[in-house]
Amino acid sequence: MLFRSIITRQLRRAGAWTRADMGVWQPGVPAIRNRNSSIDETGGGTEITFDYQRAPGLDGPYGFKLEDGVIKSLLSTAGWQDLTDTNVMIVTSFSVTPSGDDVTYTIPCPKACTADPADANATACWPTLTMRRYVVDIAARSRTDENVVRSIRSQVRVRNELVAFNDPVDPTVQCPP
Repeated sequence: MLFRSIITRQLRRAGAWTRADMGVWQPGVPAIRNRNSSIDETGGGTEITFDYQRAPGLDGPYGFKLEDGVIKSLLSTAGWQDLTDTNVMIVTSFSVTPSGDDVTYTIPCPKACTADPADANATACWPTLTMRRYVVDIAARSRTDENVVRSIRSQVRVRNELVAFNDPVDPTVQCPP
């Protein structure tokens, strides 16, 4: 199932950007939020869209969905294209869903969020880093023999962690001033 490898490779790239160095904290230089970091699942996981930057100006969108027994691939401005061939098989189910075992870390800032460092919310505005994983489930049957049924499940770890700036007053600020 070569198409499973294509889905896995593409999903791993979600959030990639050519200027990732701009998201790194440097003294006196504000970090920039990665605008390619969101991954959107719709239809109970039967459609997923995401962005990544192949080169400056080539940000996507990219994605996959099940439509009429065919897995389709979203290729940026080229639109949706068939990834599987209905002359060979009919895809009976397809889903890409969060695995539920994401790991989130708080990134320490030099200052607390409140004047009282003992306050329970003293670190609530600090940024977080989340390592994301998704489960890809695909089931299909042969076009010529309905008794031939196959399914596959794989887990994909997105290589580009989600860094969230959590300042409620200004979500573009990574740490309290």
